[in-house]
Amino acid sequence: GYLKPSGWGAITEKGNIVYLHVFNTVDNKLFLKVPYKIISAKFFEGKQPVKWQALPDNYVMFDLIKPDETDTIIELEVLRS
Repeated sequence: GYLKPSGWGAITEKGNIVYLHVFNTVDNKLFLKVPYKIISAKFFEGKQPVKWQALPDNYVMFDLIKPDETDTIIELEVLRS
């Protein structure tokens, strides 16, 4: 992915889909720099929408209300510029 794996998790990409593999969050929120325009965000399991908010400088806050115990996967559909 566009970022190396770190304490929060890791990123994989395939075409216009970015997968965020989230292992750790603070208060069920994830702040991450996303260099693409996000079209949609949903949980991989169950395909429920993920609430997110665009912040300055390409940062995004994801609200993970029900994170999985081990690996929450968020599927982002993106537009690459």
